[in-house]
Amino acid sequence: MLKQKNRTSCPGLHFLAFFIIAVFAMSVGAQIKAVRDKESSHILSFVKSTPDAGIPISPITGFNKSSAVTNRGKTFKAFVLCLANPKGSTGCGDHIFVTDTRTKMSYTIVGEPDLMQLTRPVDELKWIGPNKLSYERWAQPHIGRRYVVDVKARKQLAAFILSDN
Repeated sequence: MLKQKNRTSCPGLHFLAFFIIAVFAMSVGAQIKAVRDKESSHILSFVKSTPDAGIPISPITGFNKSSAVTNRGKTFKAFVLCLANPKGSTGCGDHIFVTDTRTKMSYTIVGEPDLMQLTRPVDELKWIGPNKLSYERWAQPHIGRRYVVDVKARKQLAAFILSDN
């Protein structure tokens, strides 16, 4: 009679496999929904400004990588600076600056509700076309806003309410 080898179970390996499958299932199921927000579609504007060279460009939230992004044609550069909040409040708030690399003119994007701009970080700052810039601010872990602006025309194109529920 042949003896069967005694296979020992490895609980750590089973846990690891379960964990990988669970993380994959959550990432597939947790998609961000975006709904156009007509009320916030025209709140942003560009204000001519000079960024303080003494303030370092903020890193991407949660990473040690600069938030500075340049469009494909290298004609515009966008970045985040954390500027001191008004007197009476502490800390700093994320402000988006855009520089026209040809003219060296810089602008700050303003117009978001104060609490959002002063207390919530900028996420997903990216170019979605030669002149179109997009960024997000999450008001809480599950609700946020995405803004799309035309940097060349210096105007807002759209706003979206984001949800990951």
